Amino acid sequence: MVIGIDIDETITNTHDEAYKYVKKYAPNLKFNDYCDDIKNKDVKAFLGKHAYNIQSNLTLKPFVKEAFDMFKEHGFKIIIITARGYDLDYEYEKASIDMLKKYDLPYDEIYYKQNKKGKIAKELNVSYFIDDKEKVLDEVKEYGIQTIWYTNEKKESKHLIFSNWLDIANYIIERSN
Repeated sequence: MVIGIDIDETITNTHDEAYKYVKKYAPNLKFNDYCDDIKNKDVKAFLGKHAYNIQSNLTLKPFVKEAFDMFKEHGFKIIIITARGYDLDYEYEKASIDMLKKYDLPYDEIYYKQNKKGKIAKELNVSYFIDDKEKVLDEVKEYGIQTIWYTNEKKESKHLIFSNWLDIANYIIERSN
């Protein structure tokens, strides 16, 4: 089985870490929401300059390491599919790999600059795709791929909703037997 997984806000605490970094090194810069504020040229310039430092030192969401290890123990292929490098020009590949190595996260392949993730996920035979953005999952689902929304939101959705990585791993493993 092939599992496709996003990085930012899916396995890492990207927003919180970026917010702390901005407040420490550029306290006068308006920064509240990573996705919205990156459209601001000053925020984009700051994040572009400091993205490596931020992204290579991110913290993981709880139980990500354990879930990845469980996937590998069951022989699953883990493919990281991220939009990193799409909006900002920085050492996104090095930052991503350094962060994955830091936590000893097992993965098989990584694809960058993927603003539309459904097509590549389909080409790679992904069975389940996990992301924090419902809009991304809507596009992935159009390719017939099972989608898991990693979120704390409690609302109706056409995607499976989980807020705990151990629950995600157990759900997928149970269905693979």
